[in-house]
Amino acid sequence: MSEDALVRARLPALAEAASAVGTTQLRNMGTVGGNICQRPRCMYFRHPDFPCFRKGGRKCFAVSGEHRDYHAIIGAGKCVMAHPSDTAPVLVALGAEVMIAGRAGVRRIPLQELFAGPNASCETTLGADELLVRIRVPFPGQGNRQVFLKHRVRHTADFALASVAVSAESVDGLLRDVRLVIGGVAPVPLVATGAQDFVRGKCPNQKLFAEAADSALEGARPLAHNGFKLDLVRTLIRRALAAVTGESP
Repeated sequence: MSEDALVRARLPALAEAASAVGTTQLRNMGTVGGNICQRPRCMYFRHPDFPCFRKGGRKCFAVSGEHRDYHAIIGAGKCVMAHPSDTAPVLVALGAEVMIAGRAGVRRIPLQELFAGPNASCETTLGADELLVRIRVPFPGQGNRQVFLKHRVRHTADFALASVAVSAESVDGLLRDVRLVIGGVAPVPLVATGAQDFVRGKCPNQKLFAEAADSALEGARPLAHNGFKLDLVRTLIRRALAAVTGESP
């Protein structure tokens, strides 16, 4: 998908996000559905000796343990995992829908509703007898501009410490139809409604972008060792908004 000519022409942010997933070998074997439904990167969840909340236990070991890179700074609950998908923030920003098949038939929901949140034992709302069978992504209008930015420890084959996807249109010099979604910092791909509302209908400039970044992080509660993500997200948001509007950072 990252190399498909139509995707690169009409959905460039999605192509960029797809190219940021894992290694070439993993991308050739994997699926977009697998990427958006993947399980947390938390070391306690993945270690067999830690009966954490997400595995049916009563405790989130990451709260007082190792949580620097792959845990939430906003929206956490009983579990403080951060959603690891690169493609999900872009797909949510583009208004994607998913089709889910099960014994009761096929249902279609906005992708955003697929993610269950921090207090569930699973990351998705899929039933035990259901499969994600299709993803529908509408082509944006001709005036749409979009971008995906990702920050990671290693340049390749690494998960996001934070990522930002923005889809927007400008009409008569004013921002319209802005969708801003943050990855790697919350239990679900985080739709930054505060930032979207703040910039909508306004003339793009660097001061506006900085204030929007602050709005996106209202209510953030970083853990003891991952507060650095606050400045990281602010920087990514400012750069992403500058990129879609053509404003020099």
